[in-house]
Amino acid sequence: GGSFLMIGGDHSFSLGGYGGTPIEQVLPVVLPAGGGVIQGSYRPQPNRQLIRHPIVALGPDPSLTRRTWQALPPLHGANVISGVKKGAQVLLQHPRARLPNGARLPILVVGEVDRGRVAAMTADASWRWRFASDDTTVGSDEYELFWDRLVRWLTRDPLLEPARISTDRDHYGTG
Repeated sequence: GGSFLMIGGDHSFSLGGYGGTPIEQVLPVVLPAGGGVIQGSYRPQPNRQLIRHPIVALGPDPSLTRRTWQALPPLHGANVISGVKKGAQVLLQHPRARLPNGARLPILVVGEVDRGRVAAMTADASWRWRFASDDTTVGSDEYELFWDRLVRWLTRDPLLEPARISTDRDHYGTG
């Protein structure tokens, strides 16, 4: 029932030798033999179908969330994976790099293993979001919000769980 997060870098995912280990078994991504890192700057894009997921929803509506992600400082590089495990959700994607099956390279993937939650952040440069780019104020608050929500989601914080309302009747009159 615990949580696990792997963040990209030269010593994580396949490059860290995690292929064939118990850690690979819980990761929400499939590790390729050998692995590697893609180079270059990019701004990760939220998955359109999951734009309202509490980890990536950086605005009150999907259009503001997309604009906010586009305004954040770019990331540099990402670990290569070969796929996403069944049941996992790709929340952020690379705008250009592709998996062998043609899907966009995932940057943030979340999933559940038994009673626990797991996440794989294939980039290690999210700290760049902490610094506002140019004259914009987008950056610092969004960085803190993203990491706060990711940790809260991993630990099943009730504040991020969907609300459910039940009533004793289907219809109510005025008053």
